[in-house]
Amino acid sequence: DDNLNSIRKRFATYVKETMPIINSFENEGKCWKINAGESVESVYTEVRKIIVNDVLKLPKVLFVLGGPGAGKGTQCANIVRDHNFEHLSAGDLLRAERNDPNSKNGQLIESYISEGRIVPVEITVNLLLNAMKNSDKSKFLIDGFPRNQDNVDGWMRVVGGQTEVLGCLFFDCPESIMETRLLGRGKTSG
Repeated sequence: DDNLNSIRKRFATYVKETMPIINSFENEGKCWKINAGESVESVYTEVRKIIVNDVLKLPKVLFVLGGPGAGKGTQCANIVRDHNFEHLSAGDLLRAERNDPNSKNGQLIESYISEGRIVPVEITVNLLLNAMKNSDKSKFLIDGFPRNQDNVDGWMRVVGGQTEVLGCLFFDCPESIMETRLLGRGKTSG
């Protein structure tokens, strides 16, 4: 297995098959390049720095998705109570920014919301990033984002490797139940 011919074939396979994966991680800002040609101790010193300074300190993000009335907010409150997450609602952040008289994006956000359109992704992502940076927490539930593929692409473009996306909690609920909940909410909130 470790003759020169076999080794060269393994290298060729590595370059052809594995390098594209590495490039993909690099494009997402989730690749740390380590000079592995040094001594074992030197390489591990570099690895340890990356783990301690970058990987373990990355804020953790869990996207929370589901239809209106699916119970996202209720379950986020439970998760916050029991697991030390911070709950960030994209909608709440957008409304606060829209209502801030000093906001440079307030009128733009208002026009998008009043027309029922999705606010430009860069605005929403930057509001979420600022909220994360101003928090003392390191684990975040992001409620109501991403709402479409452009949001996912925008998150990757703007945030890159600044966070670790753990995945998505999807609250799958029949429309009839969501409708009943929303109508009930309307009765109690006016």
